[in-house]
Amino acid sequence: MKLTFRNILSIVVLLILIPLIFVSCAGDHAPTSQVPTNTAESVEVGSEPTEATSNPAVIFLSGSLPVGSVDLDALSSLTLSTSPDADLWFGPLAEAPEGDVILTSTWVYALAAPFPTLVDGVTLADLQAYWSGETVTDMLSVPYLKIPSALAKIWETQWGELDASRIIISDDPVDADRLWESNAWAIVPFDSLEPKLKVIFVDETSPLNKDFDPATAPLVVSFQLIARTEAGQALSAEDLETLNTAIAVTNRDLRK
Repeated sequence: MKLTFRNILSIVVLLILIPLIFVSCAGDHAPTSQVPTNTAESVEVGSEPTEATSNPAVIFLSGSLPVGSVDLDALSSLTLSTSPDADLWFGPLAEAPEGDVILTSTWVYALAAPFPTLVDGVTLADLQAYWSGETVTDMLSVPYLKIPSALAKIWETQWGELDASRIIISDDPVDADRLWESNAWAIVPFDSLEPKLKVIFVDETSPLNKDFDPATAPLVVSFQLIARTEAGQALSAEDLETLNTAIAVTNRDLRK
């Protein structure tokens, strides 16, 4: 076959286009580079930490505490315990365990008799003799003497066994009318005195006197709040305020 110029030119153009066509096709199927994308990692968010709450203070109240010495409603934020080994202990000074003294409460008592009683005063020695069953001239007509348990425990320690036929130990409120009926005497909390009762001097001392000194008076019982443990000693300001509000410092208020 005779090649003409046109045929030769066609062959040359074809030879040039064929490589270009292969390059173009290869480019269409070339792998594309994968650009890594940052994905946010999921973070598990836990519950927010809560503030540590301290356990309420635990307090033991002695059975010898006088009526009115503790406002139980005011102690509602504390835990009451029947164990004397609790963090806090409150009771008579004579029975107080070892520990830090948080506060002291002074309870004043008066020797009271029916108002018409002629006797004005006795001595503490007379009361000790009467306690033991001995004859006391100024108390010959007194069938019995009612004494609060806190004071009775102190006298029992100091004076020994009592005469159960004439000594009645009770923390119940004194009934003035009953004392009148029986002509009995009673040792009464100062704040329980009433017009039907006559205050008998003891060692020439009466809590009705303005110069009365509870530190030297014979019928005074002190009660103490003791912190027995580290928990009790580490009381919060709020607990201290609660205790100071709930526990009466004294029952002697001449304004009442």
